[in-house]
Amino acid sequence: MIQKNYLVIGGIAIFTMIALVVMLNVIDPGYSRDSLIESLFGGQGAGKITSASYTVSPYAQRTFEVRMLVDDMNHGEIERLFYLHLPENYSSAQDYPLLFNLHGTSGAAVKMHEKSGFTQQSDQNNFIVVYPQALGYSFSANLDFRIPAIDPGYKTTGWNTTRGDGYGTANNIDDITFFRTMVEQITAILSINESRIYVTGFSNGGGMTQKLIAELPGYFNGGGLVSTAVPSASQEPENYVPIPLVYIHGTADTTTPYMGTDETLSAPEIADLFAEFNNCTGSNSENKTVQGFDVIIKTYEGCDAPVVFYTIIGGTHVWYNLESKTIWNFFDSAY
Repeated sequence: MIQKNYLVIGGIAIFTMIALVVMLNVIDPGYSRDSLIESLFGGQGAGKITSASYTVSPYAQRTFEVRMLVDDMNHGEIERLFYLHLPENYSSAQDYPLLFNLHGTSGAAVKMHEKSGFTQQSDQNNFIVVYPQALGYSFSANLDFRIPAIDPGYKTTGWNTTRGDGYGTANNIDDITFFRTMVEQITAILSINESRIYVTGFSNGGGMTQKLIAELPGYFNGGGLVSTAVPSASQEPENYVPIPLVYIHGTADTTTPYMGTDETLSAPEIADLFAEFNNCTGSNSENKTVQGFDVIIKTYEGCDAPVVFYTIIGGTHVWYNLESKTIWNFFDSAY
C-alpha cells in the first residue's frame, strides 16, 4: 500500500506533499494545450511545480516536461525533472498501469523518451510512462542537469546507487525521495492502477532499479533490468517482497561485462540471484529469435513471483528496441 503525503527515513517523518490536484477527462484532440497544462499542474498548492510544458516530439500533445521541487534529505529543497507520457485517449474513468524507465550513466531522460520504445509501447498497450532525469552533465546528449550550489563540476549524470563516480553518488543525491515523491504524486493526480506500478532501467538505471526495489518495498510491482551490474557480495535486501523480475544482458557487453568482473557477478549469476530472492526451484531454457536477435530465454520455475533472464547473443552495451516490448510483455503476462 502506497503511503501518500509523507515519508519516513531513519525514523524521521518528513512532510512531502506536492499537491498536483487534477480531474482529467478524456483528452480530446481539440483541447486547449495551455488549459490542459493548467488542469494538470496548476491545481491547488501546485507552487512546488516550477514549470510544466509540452515536449517537442511526435508525441508532444501527450508528453509533458515537468520540473518540481523535492525535499532532498541531504541537500534541502532542489529542483528535479521528469517526462510524463499519457497514452492516447487517456480517461480518468479508467485506471492505468504506470511504468518508470531510467536512463544510464551520462544519459538523458528525453533521449529515453525518444528512443527506448516505451513511448510507442505506452500508446499500443495503454499505460502511462515516466522518464525521470538524474542530476549531472549528460555528455552523451550534451545537456546540463547539474545544480551548481551542490556541485558545479562536470560529473556525468548518474543515479545514486552508492557505486561509481557519477553526480548522484558523488554528491549523495537523495534519489529515493525523488522517486517516492513521483510515485505518490502521480498516483494522486492521475488514474493509476496501484497494483501495476513498474520500474525498469538501463545500466546505472538498472542499478537504481535494484535500489528502489530494495528500499521502497510495496511501491513497485515489477522490475526490469538491462545491462546492469550487481556487486559480488550482494544479498537479499531486508524486507524484500518478491515481485516479477526480468533481466536482459548482451554477451558482447564490455561496459558491464556479461561474465562479470572481480567485483561484480556475471549475468547468469545475477539472474540466479534474482531467482533465489523469489524462491524459485528450477528453470528451463530455450533459444529463440526475437526481433532479429538470437536470444536465450531462461525461465525460472516454482517462483513466488516470475523471473525471466534474456541473453542477447552478441548484444553490446546499448538499449535495443526489443527491450521495451519484451519488458512490457513480461509485466503484462505476470499481472
